[in-house]
Amino acid sequence: MKYKFFLLIFLLIFSFNLVSSAPPTLTENTFEFSEGYLIVDNPQNIFEQNQEHRVNFFVYDVGTGGEITQDDGDNVICTYYLARSDGFGAFSENATFTEGYWQVDIPATAFNETGLHGYGINCQGATKGGAISGLIEVTPNGKNITEGTAIFYIGFISILIIFLIISIVFFVQFDNLLNRVGMIGLSYLLLVAITFIGWNMANDFVTSSPFIIDMLRISFLTLMIGAIPLLIGAFAWYVFMVFKIKEIQNLMNKGMDFDDAERRVKNRGKRR
Repeated sequence: MKYKFFLLIFLLIFSFNLVSSAPPTLTENTFEFSEGYLIVDNPQNIFEQNQEHRVNFFVYDVGTGGEITQDDGDNVICTYYLARSDGFGAFSENATFTEGYWQVDIPATAFNETGLHGYGINCQGATKGGAISGLIEVTPNGKNITEGTAIFYIGFISILIIFLIISIVFFVQFDNLLNRVGMIGLSYLLLVAITFIGWNMANDFVTSSPFIIDMLRISFLTLMIGAIPLLIGAFAWYVFMVFKIKEIQNLMNKGMDFDDAERRVKNRGKRR
């Protein structure tokens, strides 16, 4: 049973880290000049993995405050850059001006990796220019964990952990073999549920710690594989108990009380 306690301690540490760790601060750098272009982009900084996204932004003249369009006499070209967490470029394309703003469509292949990505928008004309850079985060569901979500998940896992502890305590206290087998099965199912929920939580919200994701995934798959012989053993035990109960019932039908019938069946099994 020691491995259960070790995994329990690991899950508790993981839970507290998930609640206490704040999402990374995604800052944006705007390069300001006394004259040139001011770029104002969409404040969205969380993107869903393997999904196409459209980025919109505005470009203004710093001196006049007027909006810069693609038909501006300065022949402005705005380029959007996206780099993966390793610094290598994932996407680069010139934006187009339409419907009153600049836009660029980023393909899903540029967001095939989770984690932090650097981006930049560079607008250059014949006589002026401007640029901004910043960070975006790619997550499996396009969302970042909030305090309410963390409290819900951690509360749910905590309830399962409490039930797991109770089932282990009952297993130690029970003398009846059948009750002990039942507590083992219940503890195993609770452990499978805890690792499955923890794996999904980590996969959605702890993308910066792949070790935790892999640890919980391997634990869940190992427990699922281990459930096969457990189910076979439980079924065999059930069949054995059915025959045992049937023998006891036959003896009771002949006038023997339950304790004596159970004792005789048990002694018969030992002689075999």
